[in-house]
Amino acid sequence: MSGVRRLILQAAEEITIEIKEDVFKTILDGIGLAPWAERLIHCWTYGYHHDVRITGTSVASHYLGTGHFTAMWTTSQNGLECVTKGVIIAQENIVMIREGVRMPIGIAQRLFRTLSLFGDDSRSPFYLPFVFSVDVLTVREDALTRNFSTIREIELVTGHGTWGIGRVFKGQRDTIKDLTARLGSALNNIADIYKHLNMVELIWKEFEALSPESHEGVQASNKSMADAISILRQQSLQARDQAQYLEVRVRSQSSVLFSLLTHEDAKVSIQMANASVELAAAARRDGSSMKTIAVLTMAFLPATFFAAFFSIPSLGWTESDKFPLFWACPLPVTLATFVLWAVVTQRKAVKGAVARLRRFARGRLGTGASSSDGSSLTTLDSSNASFEIEDAD
Repeated sequence: MSGVRRLILQAAEEITIEIKEDVFKTILDGIGLAPWAERLIHCWTYGYHHDVRITGTSVASHYLGTGHFTAMWTTSQNGLECVTKGVIIAQENIVMIREGVRMPIGIAQRLFRTLSLFGDDSRSPFYLPFVFSVDVLTVREDALTRNFSTIREIELVTGHGTWGIGRVFKGQRDTIKDLTARLGSALNNIADIYKHLNMVELIWKEFEALSPESHEGVQASNKSMADAISILRQQSLQARDQAQYLEVRVRSQSSVLFSLLTHEDAKVSIQMANASVELAAAARRDGSSMKTIAVLTMAFLPATFFAAFFSIPSLGWTESDKFPLFWACPLPVTLATFVLWAVVTQRKAVKGAVARLRRFARGRLGTGASSSDGSSLTTLDSSNASFEIEDAD
């Protein structure tokens, strides 16, 4: 790659490389980056942005913001070579899981490996956008694979879906909450995949709109990349279809988890209702016990009081003939106590009994009694209580 030079600043995972703003500005000025691109850096903007004209002898500025790295560079044609100067800022390390083994792959190393793979096409000013589009597409295909594994695991747990047929969900509420969080993360990843696939498609459309005014070497590189893009576009379309299919499955599992969570809530509500019934039954039993104790207290307390009262020596109640007098006192008091308790606590029942007695008394007054000679007494006018005697036949 005669037009591209690499400088990698490596550091340990726990070390952060800090660059002052004026130093970083000097670096950007050194590569000839346009002021509009510096504004995009400050905002960490997503997407691919470039000057209107990226071919010819003038310096063209480019900016690409993705979910894993941000790149800014300039391109200029120097004879048969395209001189590229730029900076790549990696935001995190890509971690790929293969058979349970964690294999961290540095973003810079991965990008430079892709740069080397397509090094023969470095004469084209579209070389870096093309390489970055390949990297973004590869990362998003890996993300799709991981999300497919996630949704399959969730379907196995819930018992719903392609991988969960015939299984019964045996999880608890905490399990549902964990699965819901994983589904939410998968749905966010799908949205991220859509966004980056649209970004890749925009890069390719910009390439197809390039001016054909270039020398033979650049045209050869452009043709080689155009052939590769025709194949990569098929991969991109397939990845988009898979993302749509995966999104349907994720939303389906979200509905399933919502139903399972509602079912668990219903079970908890039933348990609480049963517990309330048991508490009410226990309260009724306690109330009956307290009522029994109160009735026994009312029955024996008057007699106990009078027994203590008559046992006072100064009153002279020791003669045996005074014993009937003892019973004459507590029995009426006990009866009065029960009557007073019934009036106070059983007011409705007392009122009902009184009403029934009144109706019974009115019925007795309104019904004639048969006389000894067979005549009957019949009420003619209840307002003045007048009666008429009719002889029997």
